[in-house]
Amino acid sequence: MRSLFIVAFLAVQLALPVSYYLGDAPLDERFAWRMFSPIRMVHCRLDVREGALRTPVRAEAELHAVWMSLLRRGRPDVIAAWAEARCGRMEREAGGPVPLYVGVVCRMPDGTEHVESDPEVDQCR
Repeated sequence: MRSLFIVAFLAVQLALPVSYYLGDAPLDERFAWRMFSPIRMVHCRLDVREGALRTPVRAEAELHAVWMSLLRRGRPDVIAAWAEARCGRMEREAGGPVPLYVGVVCRMPDGTEHVESDPEVDQCR
């Protein structure tokens, strides 16, 4: 029984970091073997707009600094959760659906740009 626990523990310790290499999220290194990774030096631009006129939104006015950091990194689960809450609130206030666009574009270490969140996709749909 004890050796089964040890094998299971080691399997989890190997599987979590390997998921980074098999996944499709190049900026998410939470469980990777990357102590000195250049990915942490990536700079991303966050652009949040709402409504038909695409009025700029100051997300930092309603989110904690930690959540803003995750939003700027383009974490899909954070974008989806925040968009769900904001879209619901905007829909109640406006009496109908209001589009919300969240764009996150990151400059990778090799100089290329990586679109982490497409600014043309309505997050409220």
